[in-house]
Amino acid sequence: MKDASLLPTRAAGDVCGFVSKDSGTKVLGTSKFSAGGAKIDLSGGVKNEDGSRFNLAGCSFSTKETGDALKVSVRRVDVDPRECNDVATTVASGKAAFIFPAAEGQGYADAGRNGRAAVARLVRGDWVYIVIIKNKLDWRNPVDDAVALVRQTVGQLNLPATGKLPRPKAS
Repeated sequence: MKDASLLPTRAAGDVCGFVSKDSGTKVLGTSKFSAGGAKIDLSGGVKNEDGSRFNLAGCSFSTKETGDALKVSVRRVDVDPRECNDVATTVASGKAAFIFPAAEGQGYADAGRNGRAAVARLVRGDWVYIVIIKNKLDWRNPVDDAVALVRQTVGQLNLPATGKLPRPKAS
């Protein structure tokens, strides 16, 4: 199934509660995949500093042919400060295939890092959004796909864009 059409920046969250099945199908080049994960909110009346009740989200797609093929995750910026500092450092260097506009947050997307087709990371508010695409399909641009999946996830989760936690710094 060779579909080279662009992914929408808004889509239904019908897999794992926040990722589009149609987008997964296009990125993987097949509708024959398994996906697992969830969106998890804080329990009881507990809220984050930004007023949200969101805790974390993760969704992994696998195919029979390639195993782990696509991962989408969202977590607080203070869970792994090194990862968020990498975002700041990469954005400051300008050495990425794509830099998100500042109005969307602080982030980038790049191809070929650590043997992956594409990686996108966006720090927005108190959250870091991460998309990892493992395998490149000849008829798709994995960087464009990673950016679109980040944007879909931002739209689907609708978390506050203004952060209360310390911002990542370039090293």
